[in-house]
Amino acid sequence: MNKPNKDTAYYQAQRKALIQKREEIEENKRLANSAFDELEEKAHWAKGKVANPEVFTPVLNTFEQQRSDYHHDFKKQLQKVDDDLAEVDKELSQKEEGREDE
Repeated sequence: MNKPNKDTAYYQAQRKALIQKREEIEENKRLANSAFDELEEKAHWAKGKVANPEVFTPVLNTFEQQRSDYHHDFKKQLQKVDDDLAEVDKELSQKEEGREDE
């Protein structure tokens, strides 16, 4: 993240945008998990209705792998936002300390 010498309002705006981005990622994660749950439930239902249920094992394994991949991606996205947020908070803290010194 760039560290330009900006005023407090800039960092407060950055902080607000990062918090909003984090909330969006959390919502996307929730929606993805809900979709995976629904698909997995339907696959399990279908598995019980067919003569060869073992054909659904690869499908269920794929859902499990995809869910794991998405979980990992969301975790990386959230970590990046958290790291950026920590930087912005540090800058804000330094700005406020600088103001107190004046």
